[in-house]
Amino acid sequence: MPLLRCLDLEDYGRACREAALFTTPSIAWDPLLRAATAALAGKDKLAAVAHREFTEMFPEVAEDPEPYIRGFVHADRHVEKLLEGLEMAAELVGK
Repeated sequence: MPLLRCLDLEDYGRACREAALFTTPSIAWDPLLRAATAALAGKDKLAAVAHREFTEMFPEVAEDPEPYIRGFVHADRHVEKLLEGLEMAAELVGK
């Protein structure tokens, strides 16, 4: 997955662009990736909007996203980076 390679390279701007290609609004993966990568890329408004969408549409996943992420991503470093991005995005909501 190119997005995961971008995380490895710390190319968060490109990771954010890759996340935008996931247009699957019926599953949590779409807003989750947009929120995490936008936050990592320093795109605060985009991260906050995506995180708000994530928590409103998929509250059960937002409550504990790690098992969900691990269903798609298996390398610990990628899971940890996505969780870090989600935490950063959550802090931006309401600012």
